[in-house]
Amino acid sequence: MTHASSTIDLVRTNVSSHLRESANIVVVGRGNHKQMVVASLLTAPRYRIWCQSPELHGNMSWQTFRRVLRLHFPHIRNARRDTDVCKHCKHFSDELLPRAVKLVGKVRSVLQQFCSGYFSSYDSSSSTQRLQADKQVVAEIKSFMQYINVRNADSSNDPLRATMTRAQRLSLHTAEAAAAHKLKPHVEILEAYEWHQITASRQTGFITDLRSGELPANTLLVQMDFKENVKYPMSPKETSEDWHAQNKLSLTVFGANALAPKLGGGHVEVFVLVVSDVLDHDAQAGCMMTNTVLAQLKQHRQVDWSVVSHILLVCDCGPHFRSKENLAHFLYTLPRALQVSVEICYLGEQHGKSGAGSTRMMQEDVGGPQFVIVKFQPGDYRPSKRIYLHADGLKVTRTYSLISSLSHLTETGVSIRNKIFSDNPPGILLTWHLEENNADPPVKWRVGYYDQPRSWEESGPQPGEQNSITRKFMEQKSLRPHPSVRARPSFLDACSSKARSLQKAAAKKRRKLKALRGNQESEDDSSSSDSSSSSSSRSSSSASSA
Repeated sequence: MTHASSTIDLVRTNVSSHLRESANIVVVGRGNHKQMVVASLLTAPRYRIWCQSPELHGNMSWQTFRRVLRLHFPHIRNARRDTDVCKHCKHFSDELLPRAVKLVGKVRSVLQQFCSGYFSSYDSSSSTQRLQADKQVVAEIKSFMQYINVRNADSSNDPLRATMTRAQRLSLHTAEAAAAHKLKPHVEILEAYEWHQITASRQTGFITDLRSGELPANTLLVQMDFKENVKYPMSPKETSEDWHAQNKLSLTVFGANALAPKLGGGHVEVFVLVVSDVLDHDAQAGCMMTNTVLAQLKQHRQVDWSVVSHILLVCDCGPHFRSKENLAHFLYTLPRALQVSVEICYLGEQHGKSGAGSTRMMQEDVGGPQFVIVKFQPGDYRPSKRIYLHADGLKVTRTYSLISSLSHLTETGVSIRNKIFSDNPPGILLTWHLEENNADPPVKWRVGYYDQPRSWEESGPQPGEQNSITRKFMEQKSLRPHPSVRARPSFLDACSSKARSLQKAAAKKRRKLKALRGNQESEDDSSSSDSSSSSSSRSSSSASSA
């Protein structure tokens, strides 16, 4: 029943309404039958789908339904939450767009009450059909509003109005004006939010193309961001002190994924993790950790730093990367210190997360990406000197790309251009100056505060030393307990230990059996090939004798 075509079709029909397409690609099949397909996510639990469908629970058991899904629909995965979603895109898709589509339907029904064929020419036009085919909803709503405006403005030449009375024409004109008035603010905000999505796609596409093989040989690409803080101490066995400490102590993890020129040609991928107990995620910390990443790449054994003449820094639009202090460091300090040109690529607001996954890539190619983990210890106090870049006519939040090049024609030694978008030509030459501030008195870095002894960093009492446990024993050892209350493994602990031992032994036996079967198959193949070759040689010898 599991492999019957009728059963498979029944499951496909009832599950299809509970699926949504995922952004992930999964590998299904085994051996030579592996293939990459787009994953589909269930919008409801599998058991609920089976219970709520009379066709499913009336024709097959729950075990059969689950087995059919596993065998014949391996691309279907359980539902999961989408985290770190852009709030602008969420508001656009969940609120703004549905409201506008609903308003278009109302406007259409109102205007068709005055004239049933009002939208006949609009629906039959090739431009409208093209927008509908391409699913350009915002452009379709805008063209819908423009159609109403044009028809209202050219009402004197409208053949449909010629048969109407003056009162009917006036009512239609009033309805058109009201419709255009209601649609206009919807179209304006939809275009703004769609531009946000276009910007994110535009910047991400630029980086994706570079990562797909278009990165020049002399360019170092570094994509970086602050990762989620890690609570510590962590251990497979955590004490109560460890648990209480985790509520107060955490580590900053600054991650960078780099494509750097490789010795001998090409590029090598390097993952750098900067770990620190400094909890500040501001512009100064971002600049200093960027320096740490570049220093690690410069001394990496597989990176040919002598080839690097251009550095592309890719980051999100957070204030720890997109500020006047960051611009001064990225566009002035780094080019002068490293004698290279530096370009900044800001990904769209709340779209700065990367698809690069070190764990997945390590599984695919163990010898591929390189990993570096380094500790960041800047001391107790922040550097007092801080530099800010001010440019005439530049709003930091209105640009996504700037480039700084070495120049002997300027007093500062560098020239800065505002490209606005990364795929634009060189951009607008900026007039800029630096502002330097000194903090007085020095400011401390923000770190986790824990006023108790850090027992996880101590080795614990050694033989011959005294503590509360030994002193308590010396005082109470005369009060001997009954033998039945002595500390020993419980029955459940003993059963669990025995079950783990049996499980390991069974797994070992399965591996041996699999290896023996593989050797037996190879021997059978070799013997069959030997027999076929001997038979062919005998037939050839008999033919020659004949």
